Amino acid sequence: MRKTRFDLDATQLIRQWPESQPGTLACYLALREIAALCETTDFYATLEEIGKRSLLSETGTRRALDLMQRRSLINKRRTGRGLAIQLYRVAKV
Repeated sequence: MRKTRFDLDATQLIRQWPESQPGTLACYLALREIAALCETTDFYATLEEIGKRSLLSETGTRRALDLMQRRSLINKRRTGRGLAIQLYRVAKV
């Protein structure tokens, strides 16, 4: 129940950002799907895997990930295995 609440708060935040596009929300939902499969919020993924799940091009995926990192919704860094992504919990205050 709590996880769902954090997801709803995060999606509402993404919708409120002026620079957000529909692909940003699709990319976040793809990240949540990958995190659910890995059963953790710290996971490794590739741009191709995220883009395939969100139906975005590589450029669109990069833009969405950069925006989410700038807005402190995720933390991403490059590694030898692809991208190390950490999803942060978001709650309305």
